Amino acid sequence: MQSRADARIRWMSDVAPLTEPLAWHLATARMKALPRPAGRPSREAGDANTREARLILAALRQMIPEIVSEQQQVFALMDPIVSAGKLTRKWLLDQLSKYVPDNQLVYPDRLREWHRDNLLLYTEQGQLEPQSTAAILVMRRLDHRQKGWLPRQLPTPRSFFCWRRDASNLEAVPYELPLVSIEGHPSVVKPSPATGPAPYVLWTTWKGAAWRDDAWLVYDTGAIRWVGNPSEEELAQWLSPQAMATLAVPASRKDLAKQALAILATDSLVHRSTYNGSVTTD
Repeated sequence: MQSRADARIRWMSDVAPLTEPLAWHLATARMKALPRPAGRPSREAGDANTREARLILAALRQMIPEIVSEQQQVFALMDPIVSAGKLTRKWLLDQLSKYVPDNQLVYPDRLREWHRDNLLLYTEQGQLEPQSTAAILVMRRLDHRQKGWLPRQLPTPRSFFCWRRDASNLEAVPYELPLVSIEGHPSVVKPSPATGPAPYVLWTTWKGAAWRDDAWLVYDTGAIRWVGNPSEEELAQWLSPQAMATLAVPASRKDLAKQALAILATDSLVHRSTYNGSVTTD
């Protein structure tokens, strides 16, 4: 039987670039508007903490279509800015000011506080890190409260979840990308998946995963990548003989892997659910 913790993690792969603390905070606020069962709770319903966690999870599941919509809109908004190297503090402040009452300003001190609280990260060049910036924008666009729309200080920075499949015959599992310190800049972290004994595949509906990481291939409904450098023999374990025959050869190992990714992105490895827009697996 799936535990509450398992169920909570399951939905984290659908809400990137939101991290788990951000998604849970957002759902907690939305949970207050959900109807609660009348009468005295049954013993089977669990204690107060259990019931509240169940309501928060229900709120998060209801919000998936909204979050997916914001994924797409925030990516479209930020992609040209990130690509042009113009993701500045002023740009973020201007965007956030659109969601405060009476055209009030968002002061730079807020950005410093969010950085101190591990909510907003920076690159080794001292510029805004795009994943955490996008997550803050999604939070602001979905929660228009004047105060309390972001959680308090996090103990450490957190990354977003994606889907991971270690072999074509294995189920996909939610995978929180590790944050790894950049050499020469120990206080700067970057999402970087751990290598394994064999190449594996990651994918997400969040196209922004490809920012500052060209290992990701962006396609029409998301982004996908290999972790590791698969050989032609290993690719044959992921693709059908018919799909293998379509690969353009001769080609380098890297080029073959990219061709395979394009095939995996369009076959039944990943598809959208028809009821809530979330990613599910076969």
